[in-house]
Amino acid sequence: METTLTQTAHPVTGPEKPKRRRFSTEYKLRILNEADRCTKPGHLGLLRRREGLYSSHLAAWRRWRRVYLPSGAPHQMPVIATGMKPRPPRMPDPPHWRQDRPECQKLTICGR
Repeated sequence: METTLTQTAHPVTGPEKPKRRRFSTEYKLRILNEADRCTKPGHLGLLRRREGLYSSHLAAWRRWRRVYLPSGAPHQMPVIATGMKPRPPRMPDPPHWRQDRPECQKLTICGR
């Protein structure tokens, strides 16, 4: 019995990658105000489940609010992406590591 492969008219593709959610400044502030009013055990969890948020969202938004909104004026807060911090500029190598100095040239190991 011989098996043959047939080509399909439509190539098989995987599921599309979901889009990342973006939250407006007003939404973040509203949720943070609600979260600040949660005083009883379990209320914050209910809020997070209702809105579909992770605790890391609230932590990042609180940090964001503390830095960019110290006075409490919501219209002055810039919209920024929270997440990875930019890398600090690289420090130059110390002078004793520089290759133009003769003592920093190739070291010989075991007398080779």
